[in-house]
Amino acid sequence: MSRVLYYLFIWPLSKLPLRILYGLSGVLFLVGYRLFGYRKKVVRQNMERSFPEKTPSEIKAITHRFYRHFFDTLIESLRGLTMLRSEYLKRIPLTNPEILEPFYRQGRSVMVVAGHFNNWEWAAQGLSVQIPHQMAAVYKPLRNAFFNDLIQSTRSRFGMKLINQHESARWVIQHRHETIAYFLLSDQSPTFAKKVHWTTFLNQDTAVFMGAERICQRFNMPLFFLKVHSPGRGQYAMTLELLENNTSAPPEGELTESHTRKLEEEIRQHPGAWLWTHKRWKRNRPPAP
Repeated sequence: MSRVLYYLFIWPLSKLPLRILYGLSGVLFLVGYRLFGYRKKVVRQNMERSFPEKTPSEIKAITHRFYRHFFDTLIESLRGLTMLRSEYLKRIPLTNPEILEPFYRQGRSVMVVAGHFNNWEWAAQGLSVQIPHQMAAVYKPLRNAFFNDLIQSTRSRFGMKLINQHESARWVIQHRHETIAYFLLSDQSPTFAKKVHWTTFLNQDTAVFMGAERICQRFNMPLFFLKVHSPGRGQYAMTLELLENNTSAPPEGELTESHTRKLEEEIRQHPGAWLWTHKRWKRNRPPAP
């Protein structure tokens, strides 16, 4: 059934120009937000807790902008299934690719951390074709075997390596002598992870994965944060910011805190561009010993 759905509907739609697909985005907005209110309660609750200083009318305006952006992102990701390398270069350029050149010449791998902000799917693909390093991204496998294979083949078609999140540590060790840029989304909820960093993120007690920090410290990888801004519909710009070069020195939690603060800064500046539909705060901070 999944295969039929893809070849009858998804694949043909992915070949359409964005100007046409944005019409479908408008329909999804009316149906998903106006009519059915897809996860509207979760979104509203997340925003109210994150921005207690904002009025109900301000929260409503941010919610409206978010859903517009959310359905645009779905449509853009659909287009990304068959989008060419040249279009990625045009639609999501990296403003400072030269920042990685010294590390590449030194044969040093790097860690690039980002969040579910603006179009993170395009960001991963766009970054992979604009940097000298071999790109490798950590992903969470899908339960549906067909769509899991489809996503893997789509994301790797420009040479990006995909790492199952359950095998990431082993994969990094096996490829430690290669020059790789690891791409990791840091804002997923680590519900079952035992080792997490607790901080205050968007006004709430938040557990953060420490995977990026652990890898950086073990192999002394420079830590970068990827900013993704949108100057217009269907157009983005990426900028890499070096957070720490000597990552073996900072005390535990400092690297995780640094990229978490960067993401929070981006969200506060453009709150409608973050993924508010997920239940990010499902875990309570344990009592202090």
